[in-house]
Amino acid sequence: MWTAESNRDQLAGWDGPGGAFWADNADRFDAGIAAYQPALVAAAAPGPGDRVLDVGCGTGLLTRELARTAHCALGVDLSSRMLTLARQRAAAAGVPRARFAQADAQVEPFRPVDLVVSRNGVMFFGDPPAAFANLARALRPGGRMVLLFWQGYAEQEWMPTFRRLLGGDPMPGGPFSLGDPDHVRTVLRGAGFTEVHLESRREPMVVGPDVDAAVAYVAGMQRDLIAPLPPADRASALRALRTDLTAHAGPGGVAYGSACWLVRARV
Repeated sequence: MWTAESNRDQLAGWDGPGGAFWADNADRFDAGIAAYQPALVAAAAPGPGDRVLDVGCGTGLLTRELARTAHCALGVDLSSRMLTLARQRAAAAGVPRARFAQADAQVEPFRPVDLVVSRNGVMFFGDPPAAFANLARALRPGGRMVLLFWQGYAEQEWMPTFRRLLGGDPMPGGPFSLGDPDHVRTVLRGAGFTEVHLESRREPMVVGPDVDAAVAYVAGMQRDLIAPLPPADRASALRALRTDLTAHAGPGGVAYGSACWLVRARV
């Protein structure tokens, strides 16, 4: 697989321990942001003749859903572990029009498509202008792009809470790197997109059906913060985390506030 130099660290993480964690917790992640899915699918709305490209497809839930109505859908990701699971789930669900490939969307020379989509998969590009320019080139004239990704760090309840409880610093970049709407518009227009529209969406992020499951999931998600702590500090941090998760437990599971941008654009 050809990978941009600026994405080498991302490849090492997503095709390593990071990708393994999210593959092992695929159902938890899908359930956690399930409230965003209907609006994203409705905005994408592929026609029966459309060829779809799903960027950062993970274990392929969105790819499968769109492939049921599109001509075909190709999901790409850096994680070979998640792609293996995506292929297994597409076969088990009887969705042959969903296909998957390991590729760096920043540099991959894609065949022309009618629709580019992504669910929380475009925030990690090493060179966002180059990556979105590449996606613009992949679209046929008049083609559409529909994206869902996190708003800024300060707009979230979940991540700032977890990092505060576990001793981490704020992280305005990473998954929240596209939080500034003016920056997003500038990058997309510079890449060749027009009719760029951002819609604010706020939904609960569910981190577990119960407190025990939520503790395990969040501790795994934040393992880089927890692992270096001395045993006594680690135990104290996990007790504080459990207390906060308990306070957020309800009939629908353990939920925190979250915010995403739903983005539409054309070439």
